[in-house]
Amino acid sequence: MKTWITLLFISTFMGPYAQQLEPTPVPLILDEKVTRLWAQEYIGSDLVREELEEWNQQFNHTLKVPLSIVDLGFEKDHITLTEEIPVPRQMNGKRFMRANHGTSVANLLTGPSEYRVSDQVSLMNLTRVNFQGMYGSMWRRFERDNRFPKVITNSLGWSDPKIPEIVEKADQQNILWFLAAGNDYPTPVRILEKESKAIMIGSFAPSGLTSYETQNDAKLVVLAPANEELATINGYGKEHLFGATSGATPLVAGTVINILSFLPSLNRDQTIHLIKKTAFKSVENKLGLTEMPGLLNGYKLFRVAKRIYEECHEDLECIQEKIYLEITYQFKNEQDVVKCETIKNLAPFEEEKKQLTLKDMRRLSFLGSIDQMRELSCAYRHLGYEKNSEYFAFLAEEQAPLREMERKANLAQDKSLYQISYYRYGPYYSDEYELHIKASPMNEHHKLLLLDLKKEHLSGR
Repeated sequence: MKTWITLLFISTFMGPYAQQLEPTPVPLILDEKVTRLWAQEYIGSDLVREELEEWNQQFNHTLKVPLSIVDLGFEKDHITLTEEIPVPRQMNGKRFMRANHGTSVANLLTGPSEYRVSDQVSLMNLTRVNFQGMYGSMWRRFERDNRFPKVITNSLGWSDPKIPEIVEKADQQNILWFLAAGNDYPTPVRILEKESKAIMIGSFAPSGLTSYETQNDAKLVVLAPANEELATINGYGKEHLFGATSGATPLVAGTVINILSFLPSLNRDQTIHLIKKTAFKSVENKLGLTEMPGLLNGYKLFRVAKRIYEECHEDLECIQEKIYLEITYQFKNEQDVVKCETIKNLAPFEEEKKQLTLKDMRRLSFLGSIDQMRELSCAYRHLGYEKNSEYFAFLAEEQAPLREMERKANLAQDKSLYQISYYRYGPYYSDEYELHIKASPMNEHHKLLLLDLKKEHLSGR
């Protein structure tokens, strides 16, 4: 009877989505298209979920990972719960507000299938933070109930120096605490955040460049796809575009939850090492800033973790050894490179074949095949998705394409666009770039912001 009630409860919250959701068109970015669910495609979460479901059924893996989401508040009617837990609404003083931010975060983790990045979540806590002392209240509640999450995802900044003490307690309990790095570039990341035991996350754009507003630092672990074009469900139950580091953080938390579902013993250091070793190089890395975070590669992270599990199972010493072996991260080509011509030769009505072919191309690309990345870039361009094409072409190159980046920065200035990723790298562009800024139709305030950017800002200083 208890199980039936739980299933009925869950289905009550899943039902409305099928009737209400209408896809939100992703805006053109400098007149170039990107696929609607580009972020899931870029990290391979759709592939991971498919393969993990098949693997779980084959070997009867059933572990769900307990998660706590810390945010401003949530809309009960527009999130999916896995058990009956309190759902705190967002408040401004004594007045309720529509909880768009927290609801958007939650739907990236337990929402409708096309948005969420994991099927392995057990959502055991939702905490509203309308003042900083709520972190302490959350922790005392965990202690009182003697029930702790394995993962906490936190898309809010801190100012209270007591919060890192709570994060320290969480780390001692082997809890992984994911934290948004902030969106006030070129302001440095707050010291109390980056010196804490939180796993800090930044955001990157559909081009593969670090999001313009993302605060970056060598203490960040990885950048995840979000920018301002991440599709999720808001507090009205409608699809909308979300992002920045608030959207990137739950993507990383959900990606790690996928591997915790079969490697639950992973600690903070092991998790960070796995994420960093499987990441693609960011622009900062390609400019020689090797200490800066790379770009999340969720599919390779899953395949590496699966390899470790198959060799070690629950042997903690074996797991520790394999995580730090270089060979663990090396994959031979599992198949021949799928040529761009394969996509070009498909008829317009063969949409299912196109999607299956793209999946095969992405799998091999995520595992490191440069040739496949180039063919995949060609395939996306043929299908009319220039930003996806740009991303995989970027991954395939060892050097940052500075000349092309400068050209697009100039185009964005000519359109008076603000906070475009290409602007971050202005200090690396030619002497003519500064002259172009001064002659552009942008307002004087924005011109000064761009002219004030320095190379050291890219290192978080």
